[in-house]
Amino acid sequence: MRGLLLLVITIALAFSVKGQGSIHEFFAEDIQVIFKEVPRDVVSVIVVIKGGTANYTKETEGIEALAIKWAVEGGTVNYPKDVLNQKIESSGAIIDFYTGYDYSLIEMTCLKRHWAEAWSILSDILINPALQTDQFKLAKTQLISDAKYNNQDPNTKLRYLAMANAFAGKNYEKIPEGTARSLERLTADQVKNYYENFINKKNCFISIVGDLQGDSLRISIFERLKDLPSGGETRFVQDEGITSGPPQMHYRKLETNYIRGYMNAPRLESEEGLAILIGMEMLDKRIFDIVRVKAGLSYNPTAYFANAIIHNPYNVLYISTSQPREAIKLMVEVLQDVKENGFTSEELAAQKATYLTSYYLDQETTSSQCNAIVMNELRGGWRKAIITPGNLSKLDHTTVNEVIKKYTNLIRWTYLGNKNTMSESDFVNLKK
Repeated sequence: MRGLLLLVITIALAFSVKGQGSIHEFFAEDIQVIFKEVPRDVVSVIVVIKGGTANYTKETEGIEALAIKWAVEGGTVNYPKDVLNQKIESSGAIIDFYTGYDYSLIEMTCLKRHWAEAWSILSDILINPALQTDQFKLAKTQLISDAKYNNQDPNTKLRYLAMANAFAGKNYEKIPEGTARSLERLTADQVKNYYENFINKKNCFISIVGDLQGDSLRISIFERLKDLPSGGETRFVQDEGITSGPPQMHYRKLETNYIRGYMNAPRLESEEGLAILIGMEMLDKRIFDIVRVKAGLSYNPTAYFANAIIHNPYNVLYISTSQPREAIKLMVEVLQDVKENGFTSEELAAQKATYLTSYYLDQETTSSQCNAIVMNELRGGWRKAIITPGNLSKLDHTTVNEVIKKYTNLIRWTYLGNKNTMSESDFVNLKK
C-alpha cells in the first residue's frame, strides 16, 4: 500500500499524456497554450512560470513565492480581496499555487459550466493584481512565519541543509520558500518589479484540460491575456552534478535523528530515465522491507528519484531513526547488495504492474493530466513520450541494474541530530 501511494503521487510527473491526438497547441500572441480536450465535467488549468531558482539570487530567495502569493491572494485592481474571494467561492473554483526549484505554478480547477467566470477571475489575477501595500505586509508576514516553522521542523530543515550541501553555490542551494532573513529584507517595490518582469508571455505557458471548444478557448485566452507583458524567457543552465565531499554534521537535541544522502541521477527524459525511476522505487521497497519491517530501525526509510526536479535531477536516501549508526549502515548494505546482485526479473515485473495500475487510475482526473502535460513540456516538449506503457514493457532488469549501479557510487551525506549518536567517521567507514 505504501508503494502504491508513492506511485500515485509521482506517476503524473513521469508518464506521457494518454491520447496525445486530442492535444492542441496554439499561441495567443506570444503565450503558448497546450489544450487537451477530454469529456469531463471538470476543467483544470495550470499557468507555468519558468526558471524557478534561476530567476533570483541567493540573497533574494523567496521573492518569487512572495510575488505569487501577493498577486493570487491580495485581490485585483477590479475586485478587492474580499470581493474576489466571494467571486471565487460563488464560481466553485479552486485556485492554488506552488513555487519550486525549476518552475512555479498557478493552477485552477472548476466545473465546466463555470469555466467562463472562473477563467475571467484567474486571468484578472494574472493581469491586474492589486499589489497593495497592506496585502504585501500580510503575505510577507505569513511567509516569514512559515519560514520560521520550516527552520524548526527537522524534516524540512534537513532538506534545506542537504540541498545546500549537495548543490553549494548552485541554483538548487536557494530555498524557493525563502528564509525569514531573506523575506524580511524584501521590499514591496522590489517584489512588484519582480512580478512584472517574470510573469510574462515568453516566460510562461498554459496547460488546459477539459471539455471546451477550441475556437472559443483561443478567443477567450487572447482577449484576457493580450495585455500580459511580452518579456523574456529565463534559460536555466544545467549545473555540474553532485561531487564528492565530506558528510555535513548538524547537531541539534532531538528525539529522532535525520539523515539524507544525495546521489546523481540522469534526467527523466534521457534513455536512462525510465530505468532510474523504476529502479529507485524497487530499492525503496527493498530498504523498507529490510530496515523497517525486519530490523525495526526506522518508521520510514526511503529511497527515491526526485522526479519533480527538471534540470539537475538526483536520487535520495532518507531515514529518521533513534539508532542512526545501525540504520544507515543497514541501508547502505541493502544498496550494496543491490549493486552486486541486482534486482530479479520477477521484482521488475511486479513493479511494472504497480506502475501501470497507478497510471490508469491517475488518468481519471483532469488535474493529473494537466500536470502531466506541464511536466512533459518542461522536459523538452509535450509531444515527446517520456514514459509510456509501451516502453515500460520493453524495460529489462539488466538495464535497471546497470543504471542503479552507475548512479549510486557517490553519496553526499547530511546529518541532523544528536551529537552522541552519529559522527562523521560513521559515514566515512560505510562500504561504498
